[in-house]
Amino acid sequence: MVIVKKEKDAILQEGNDIFVDLAKLKNEDPDSDNVQQIMIRWHEFLSNFYDPSIELLRGLNEMYFVDTKFKNKFKKIDPDLPDFLHASIDCYVDKLENQWIEENKETLDNEL
Repeated sequence: MVIVKKEKDAILQEGNDIFVDLAKLKNEDPDSDNVQQIMIRWHEFLSNFYDPSIELLRGLNEMYFVDTKFKNKFKKIDPDLPDFLHASIDCYVDKLENQWIEENKETLDNEL
């Protein structure tokens, strides 16, 4: 798939918009519906680059949190964003994991 510059710029802008919109909600609970809707947008955004599995999302969250390049990028948007983003992604990925376990419970039970 060939992405023209205009499309690439729109995709990258959406990525930035997601983090700006999340920062606006930093006073909400990371598990709130509003915050989790942004996490869904983030997850869908990542699909522009690769298939974002649960494991990948968890690892990306840790990288965002410990890598100073990412941390500084997020701090420029809002000084509280790195911590809030980390908590928000944790909540989101926990929900995905719980949903996966529930959907695969019978298979998992049979394997035990």
